[in-house]
Amino acid sequence: MKWGLWAVCLALAGGVQAQEGPLPVGPWTAEVARWVEPVDAEAARWLRKDFAEELAAAPWTPGRVDTLQRTLEVLREDRTFKPASGVRYLKTAAFLATAPGSTGWSAWHAVVANLAGKKTWRKALPDFLAISQPFFQQGVLSDRPQAVWRLEGAS
Repeated sequence: MKWGLWAVCLALAGGVQAQEGPLPVGPWTAEVARWVEPVDAEAARWLRKDFAEELAAAPWTPGRVDTLQRTLEVLREDRTFKPASGVRYLKTAAFLATAPGSTGWSAWHAVVANLAGKKTWRKALPDFLAISQPFFQQGVLSDRPQAVWRLEGAS
């Protein structure tokens, strides 16, 4: 019985292959757009058209596309992760990958992975993603009617 179970496990394992490199961009962005569309039709259009074209462009190395796809897959496995946060993740990643002189890709992804990897920190992830794009684009930490917190002159 023991050997039979091992034989079945080995037979099943032979059919399982690790993903080698990124998934094809067109079908992947279309699938993500279907996930986003019920809550944000405009973001779904951005994903299908602009983002899909951008992913095919030169600044996106296969390694970055793979990181993007795998990270979003991990985030989506958490049922509490909402499409709006997914769009914020993708827009920030797009900015970091394409902005001239941007060096935050690896560090930012490390923070996202740490927040997603610890159950007690996951609830902070949507807020972190909400401030990420304005922070990298404009140095804005918080923009409320009472005050705007901005980072200026940092390197």
